[in-house]
Amino acid sequence: MHRYNFDIPATLRLRELIAGYGRMRGLEEMTVQQRGQRLNEFVAELLRYWGLGRVEANVRSIGEIDVAFAIDDTRFILEAKWEQAPVSFDPIAKLSRRITQRLTGPRGVFLSMSGYTAGAIGDMLRGQQPDILLLDRSHLEAMLSGLFSPADLFTGLLDRASCRGEVQVPLTGLLMPDDRSPLPALTISSPAGDFPPVITETAPGIHAEVVLHGTQPQDTVIDGITVDGLGQEERHTIDFRAGIWSAVWLSGLRFFLTGDGHFGLVDLDNTTTVPIDERLRSLHPGQRGAVRIDEHTVMTATRHGTVYRIDVETGKSTLMARLDMLALGCDLASGHQGRAYVLEHRGSPRSFIPIVVALSGYMP
Repeated sequence: MHRYNFDIPATLRLRELIAGYGRMRGLEEMTVQQRGQRLNEFVAELLRYWGLGRVEANVRSIGEIDVAFAIDDTRFILEAKWEQAPVSFDPIAKLSRRITQRLTGPRGVFLSMSGYTAGAIGDMLRGQQPDILLLDRSHLEAMLSGLFSPADLFTGLLDRASCRGEVQVPLTGLLMPDDRSPLPALTISSPAGDFPPVITETAPGIHAEVVLHGTQPQDTVIDGITVDGLGQEERHTIDFRAGIWSAVWLSGLRFFLTGDGHFGLVDLDNTTTVPIDERLRSLHPGQRGAVRIDEHTVMTATRHGTVYRIDVETGKSTLMARLDMLALGCDLASGHQGRAYVLEHRGSPRSFIPIVVALSGYMP
């Protein structure tokens, strides 16, 4: 995994780009056609943010080019589409013709935010040497979130295309390549050699299962998890008089705020302050993540491996699941179809394993 250092100005600029991406996703003050036009400039801005040279958008020449850029000595010509349906082979073939109108050397890149049809992939590999890399929304978001720099992303994609002939490599294929050597699985054993279960207790009707389990100890913990949330976050300055770890939207501009020892409610239509005497002391210290169940109820996860349902009006809490975890960093994110995902850790000091548990059955 690549690690990058971001200073405060770089972090703030990336935050601006993510916010702009969120406005594009939500079609805020723009039509679908305007979003497609804006996408070219957005990709160019993102590439410039990462320090790439010779980045140009909407280049008018022999066939208009959406974005042109260079990584080291390699030139790239990128076509970007943000449509409702998966892209067919026709616009990809159009980009291929534009490449042949230029000197040998430029690499073609097609970015489809809606993915590709099965026929498009098949036609790409039929009858000639591929000259275009196929990217989708996940590749763009990997650069936007700081997971991959463009240089590292395109190096990985070119390696797979050159060695394997793969013109479309899913992001997961770069994160977990098929040809990697198997990693040793972490075993946490009792003196008798029995593997302790991750999930030790669930409330009636609640189903829990481990969906991701680290295979190699690491010396740092993972502090956050999200499900399809890039660009959808909101930022507000709130006076809570305590550390806030999580804010959950309830309804309107009403939010549930949770910290280490307290939680409270704030309605931004009326105030940005939660007075000290209106905070409620939490019965469960170490709350880190929280998600909305309905406008009166939230679910929270603690660093001690427990998940609770909380009535935000009364403060009453009910145990939903108990996990055998260390008192370390954790988080909770809502997913699709009534599922939530709990990030926790196991292991020993300076040797941590992240684990993700999926919860379902909690919706009313």
